Amino acid sequence: MQAKMRRLGLIASCLSMVLGGFGMIYCLPFLFSPVLEDLVGAGLPFVGGAILFAAGLISFSIKNKKARPDNGLIPSGLHSSIA
Repeated sequence: MQAKMRRLGLIASCLSMVLGGFGMIYCLPFLFSPVLEDLVGAGLPFVGGAILFAAGLISFSIKNKKARPDNGLIPSGLHSSIA
């Protein structure tokens, strides 16, 4: 069950990044228009696509985070109080 949920989370993260990127690319030509309505109409979905892409990227990086080996850079007492 844990593996299925992890896989579903990774698929959702990738899908969010793909759809956010597609939304930004779709709105990009309208951002070069001299008409104010086109700028507003394309600017808001462009920001929405950027938010979707960023959220998917953050989620993907959290899901793929691996445990870091202890290389002695952080004192053991400090490391245990942070984690």
